[in-house]
Amino acid sequence: VWDGVLSATEIAAHAGGALPSDYSSALLAYEFNEGSGTTAVDQSPNGNDGTVAGAGHIVLATGGVSVNEDQSVAITGVSVSDADAGAGEGTGEISVNLSVDHGVIALAGTAGLTFDAGANGTDTMTIRGQAADVNAALASLTYSPDANYNGSDSLVVTVNDLGNAGTGGALTDGATIAIT
Repeated sequence: VWDGVLSATEIAAHAGGALPSDYSSALLAYEFNEGSGTTAVDQSPNGNDGTVAGAGHIVLATGGVSVNEDQSVAITGVSVSDADAGAGEGTGEISVNLSVDHGVIALAGTAGLTFDAGANGTDTMTIRGQAADVNAALASLTYSPDANYNGSDSLVVTVNDLGNAGTGGALTDGATIAIT
């Protein structure tokens, strides 16, 4: 954010391009891909750091998994969080949708969860619960390809914070894990 007005010509000149890397003349500047977490760091010299409220996010500790035909594989390192779940508003619950195209996914532990769609041991499920319960279940996540299937698949993970607190209503984040 700069203290000034750009002309239509100046806006057109910057459209689709990168902004200057020198933010010294900016009132505040936040980069959208600066990492994970809930702190937005102001790149200008003014120190207007902020907190991202409400957005659930997914942490993947795995870049992908490999599985042999007709075998199962554990998918480890998937966890979800929401900065404001349990912040005194709403239920404190989050929702996670898991889906694959060429197999089934299963959770060994489902204590504290509700299945809003699909079922455990199918190709798609949507679970809801407190973040600790959801993460305990995700720690036991396994994938089994369809019988005699020999090819790639993807596990799509989408988390929804259900709009517990913060602004913007229900916010989502998603990630994909390659399965080869």
